[in-house]
Amino acid sequence: MPRELQQLQKLFQFWTILFAIGALTFFLFPARVVQSLNWGIHLFPFLNPLTEIYSPFWSVLAVSLMAMLTFVSALVAGNISDAKNLVLAVLVSKATSTLGFLIYFVKSGLTAPMLLGAGCDGTIFLVTFYFYYYASPYFRKKSEG
Repeated sequence: MPRELQQLQKLFQFWTILFAIGALTFFLFPARVVQSLNWGIHLFPFLNPLTEIYSPFWSVLAVSLMAMLTFVSALVAGNISDAKNLVLAVLVSKATSTLGFLIYFVKSGLTAPMLLGAGCDGTIFLVTFYFYYYASPYFRKKSEG
C-alpha cells in the first residue's frame, strides 16, 4: 500500500477514536461541553459567552452526527483503498459545520464556542483534505474491483 494511503488510514484511525470520544462527551455532558467552550472569552476578551447552554434536541443531533462520523471513520480506516467517497463525506460534513459555525459566530454576536467550533472543525477539514489530496491518486478505481 502506498505511503500516502497508509497515512490517511492512520489519520482515520485517530479520527475514529476522537469522534467516539466526542460522541460520548456530547451525550454524557452536553451542557458542560458548551460551558467549557465559553472559556475562550478569557483568551479573547472581545468574544462573548454562549448563553443557550443546553438543548436536548440539538444534543441528540450532535451525538448522532458524531456516531455517524465515528462509524464512517472506522469504515475508512478498515478499507482505505475503497474509501474515497466516505472520505469525501467526512470532508463535506466538516466543511458544512465549519461554515455553519462561522455564520453563527457572526449572527450570535461573536460567541467564543462558535469560533472555537469553527477552529476545531476547520482544522479537522484542512488536515483531512491535506492527506486526502496526496492519497487520492492511489484510491482503487471501481473498474479495478
